[in-house]
Amino acid sequence: MIIDNQTLAITQQGTRIVDVLLEDGTAIIRGGQIVANAPTINIATIDFLARGGDEYPFGGLPFTTLGVTYQQSLFNYLTFLDQTGGVTALAYPVGGEGRITTVVPEPASVVLLVMGCAGLLARRRSVA
Repeated sequence: MIIDNQTLAITQQGTRIVDVLLEDGTAIIRGGQIVANAPTINIATIDFLARGGDEYPFGGLPFTTLGVTYQQSLFNYLTFLDQTGGVTALAYPVGGEGRITTVVPEPASVVLLVMGCAGLLARRRSVA
């Protein structure tokens, strides 16, 4: 979705989830519409979306906030997986190594960063 910064009007609609199938093939949503006689399901999502954020149409349905941060929830899930054998070398093969690397900045980059910060501080003082 694209929103105009001045008017906050939606200038281009985004794409939505149009089909939802359960693992057994039961259709819940087809073509963006709820299928007649579809079973009731529970959805786990973040409270931002449950409250209608990003224009997700939950229509004011009731929801329960669990009282943990997103980070704590992720940590709890990974800990659960680790304790139940869900985090395994088979599930997460070695091929993923090297995706995260430590980068040591070049001295010139550090100098530019320091000069930029000094400029911002000087501007802030002159405005105040």
